Amino acid sequence: MESRTRPGPANLRHHNSVMACLREAGFSFKMAVHAYNALDSYTYGVALQEKSLLFETPEESAEVAEMMLPPSLADEYPYLVEVVVELGRWGYNYTEEFELALDVILDGIERLRQQELTSTGGRQLIAGTHLSEGAPASAGPSQPQAQPLANPDKASEV
Repeated sequence: MESRTRPGPANLRHHNSVMACLREAGFSFKMAVHAYNALDSYTYGVALQEKSLLFETPEESAEVAEMMLPPSLADEYPYLVEVVVELGRWGYNYTEEFELALDVILDGIERLRQQELTSTGGRQLIAGTHLSEGAPASAGPSQPQAQPLANPDKASEV
């Protein structure tokens, strides 16, 4: 839950809602925690990386890459030079990269969920009750749905 020792109610609602979605989708507690951590780590890592980028458009990415890795280092770092050359041709679209990797993560999480369902014969322990794969989500604990912040500028809520 990030680095805050006292997260606000919006932050707690968000985390609770994500865990509810995973648990009610059939993940065991342990697998829901794994999936949550993968999504959370990826999202925060990407946000931090994007915030520190030295470019804003795919076209600017090549210029920045050239500054960071001058041609004099081509023999020592041939694969990084290749990145610089290719970025010069097509640029680096951060949104495309984010979505591609997120799809890979989500596909992996779904594969784990399916493996878990297969290994337990389609039964998962959800909130202390065994439910078959087709059981309604309402059989588990009642969880509030994710709610948008009433005032997104109130950082103290998050």
